[in-house]
Amino acid sequence: MRKAFTLYEAIIVIAVVGIITAIAIPRIDDDRKQEAADQILLHIRYTQHLALMDDIFQPYPINTSVKETQRCKYYYKQRWQIYFTNTGENLFYEIFSDSPDDGTTSCFDKGVETDFYEIAIDPGTGKYLVGNWSELSSNQYPPREKVNTWLNLTLTFGIKKIVVEPSNYRSSVINANLGDRVRILFDYLGRPYFNEGLAGVDNGTVNPFDAEKKPLRETVKINFCFDTNCNDKFTIAIEPETGYAHLI
Repeated sequence: MRKAFTLYEAIIVIAVVGIITAIAIPRIDDDRKQEAADQILLHIRYTQHLALMDDIFQPYPINTSVKETQRCKYYYKQRWQIYFTNTGENLFYEIFSDSPDDGTTSCFDKGVETDFYEIAIDPGTGKYLVGNWSELSSNQYPPREKVNTWLNLTLTFGIKKIVVEPSNYRSSVINANLGDRVRILFDYLGRPYFNEGLAGVDNGTVNPFDAEKKPLRETVKINFCFDTNCNDKFTIAIEPETGYAHLI
């Protein structure tokens, strides 16, 4: 009985392993991109679905409090939205419907910090659809076990930069390495809006119907990059009127 490989058999095994490795490594990278793209597209469409199901228009305040007055006056800020932003060097996104506070600001808080009830819930896991958590950030986000950590694009997929085209649709610039923040809102007809107010300005003080480019009237491209030069990337396009999101 033979107890060992011959030299010829060992060479064949090494060659086969090398071929499999050469094929598998690029495929893993492609799978990572595809998985990230599929998830982001799913969540953009889910945000639109929430908006279609929830008409937040409020024609008059239900009482005279500042909060309810603001809710009526700036109703469009409560639209369901998906917001791509950062915590430190990590890019993440969150899905939520903003709500006014008791202050006089017209901007609300534009985020989910401390207001957990604003955040969408993952129907599959029951967790918050936000890629930041209290252990990762100084902000008061939910604890890690209560959020869908896959929404942290840097830690999950290795995405290092987001670039919006045309650039006037970005919310703001994070920095040269991380790229842009971008906020997409949908109305009750599923039409897309970028930011809450004027394109490129994230202060939310202008009714989107007062701005030239609201609702969206041209295709916007969002590049998700795996390097700071955006040589390795995938691109998602948001179409005007319909809000159709797709890979290009």
